[in-house]
Amino acid sequence: MGVDGSACSAAALRFALGHARLHRLPVHVIHARKDISPQPGWEVERWLAETVASLSGDHSGVAVTAGAVSRLPLPALLARSRQARLLVVGSRGLGCVRARVLGSVSQELLHRASCPVAVVKQHD
Repeated sequence: MGVDGSACSAAALRFALGHARLHRLPVHVIHARKDISPQPGWEVERWLAETVASLSGDHSGVAVTAGAVSRLPLPALLARSRQARLLVVGSRGLGCVRARVLGSVSQELLHRASCPVAVVKQHD
């Protein structure tokens, strides 16, 4: 499960926690960003821990681990998909044209991940 601080990633995390609770599975949350340097890494780790803690309160009993990696999101999530039962990501809903121009991590994961992928959209 990947998080980036956006509302759609929070929705994806809620989905992942609910799925994990129903199926008695652990959740591993990652924040992947190429520019994470070793020095401010603890700030990213603290932010990640606070984000997970704020959303996991309703899902007691779910084992949650979290970590930040200095890597582009797509390769980081593809690598994680090799050990996962389900990969959960959020969708910002950029639309077909913008997604083709900008590239869409969720679209690439749907085609290339080694496990099933759940793409969660935020509902207003």
